[in-house]
Amino acid sequence: KLYQAYGSSVAVIVPETFDQFTLERFRRVTKSTFPLIPGKVMAEKMGVTATPTFRFLTGTTAKSHVEVGPRSYYYLDEIVKLMKGRAA
Repeated sequence: KLYQAYGSSVAVIVPETFDQFTLERFRRVTKSTFPLIPGKVMAEKMGVTATPTFRFLTGTTAKSHVEVGPRSYYYLDEIVKLMKGRAA
């Protein structure tokens, strides 16, 4: 839902290594279309140590916010709005 709402502002970094079959199955089951970026090194650089971890980055400043663990769409949507400077 976040990707549908915010488009290219959302991407998923996958710290684990998955084969193509597993990624395609994930897409079929979840009906997801957001980018899945294999990135163990990037995940380590960003401090991602658990799955799921959500890192929200502002577009204009170096500020970020991290949430670790499952969160509802509505909760995540509110954080995105705040990080974009919109009223929540």
